[in-house]
Amino acid sequence: MHVLRFGVRVTEVSWIKEMHNWDAEDNRRVGQAMAPILRMVQTNDAAVDALQSNYPQLQTLFDEVPGFNKFMLIIVSGLLRDNKFGMLFRVR
Repeated sequence: MHVLRFGVRVTEVSWIKEMHNWDAEDNRRVGQAMAPILRMVQTNDAAVDALQSNYPQLQTLFDEVPGFNKFMLIIVSGLLRDNKFGMLFRVR
């Protein structure tokens, strides 16, 4: 997630595949999905919501791990602040 790429779309992970069965490729897809999401949204809350809606398997983490939502908001906030290319897409 910290390595922002110029991906143009959010790649899919099988809907029937549970998160504990994800392999390295699935994890990479979810992490790299943040780059296109950050270019589409204005706030860190919207980015985390978009990640949750694209990958419903992550809902388990948001529900069961205390502080996970705040953790994701802090990461996304830093990415939004430091990503110059995303800022160019977000400025209207």
